[in-house]
Amino acid sequence: MCLRAARKIAHHGMALPGILFLESARPLNFVGSQALAYFEPIVRGLFSWEDYTRFRLILERRGSVEMMIQCVERAEAERTEGDPTRQNRRPARLFREALQTPRESGKRTGLSKPLRHRPGNDS
Repeated sequence: MCLRAARKIAHHGMALPGILFLESARPLNFVGSQALAYFEPIVRGLFSWEDYTRFRLILERRGSVEMMIQCVERAEAERTEGDPTRQNRRPARLFREALQTPRESGKRTGLSKPLRHRPGNDS
């Protein structure tokens, strides 16, 4: 089921936004599974009952988000397998590299500037 959804995401070229969404929703996976349990009677008529219940049970486990990210990566790798221009552009790898890249030391913006104490303004 996970790989089937991941293939649809990769087919539409939405692997990177999908991984970004999964990474940002990682802390809420258990809360999401409980919300799915709450809305179960309403959703029964719209989705396959077995797939819905399986998805809800998957979300209750801790490593489920990482498993879904790996499924999306695998589906994207299958989709770009024959294309040499896309070969080294795995979305999750690019996303993780962007998060781990240190900021350039010369650039400071916004709230990253140190606050200075002004004499005479002791309130």
